[in-house]
Amino acid sequence: MKKFISNAKSVLSKAILVASCRVEIARAVLAYTVAEYRLKKLHPVRHARKRDTISYQYRANRLACDLAVQKLGNL
Repeated sequence: MKKFISNAKSVLSKAILVASCRVEIARAVLAYTVAEYRLKKLHPVRHARKRDTISYQYRANRLACDLAVQKLGNL
């Protein structure tokens, strides 16, 4: 009985980790898409400072997505 409960706990914890990775991937993809859209709307010269900020967010979200995919692959 204890072994069954232990197995259930490990399966549940793994399922929670997988779900959290998928949510993190979905959030990163959505933020990545929004940042890409915002970059396309900006003027190349007039909005240089905004472009730098959005580019930083764009790269950070891409990195977050890559890390979540890698973590999901390791599970």
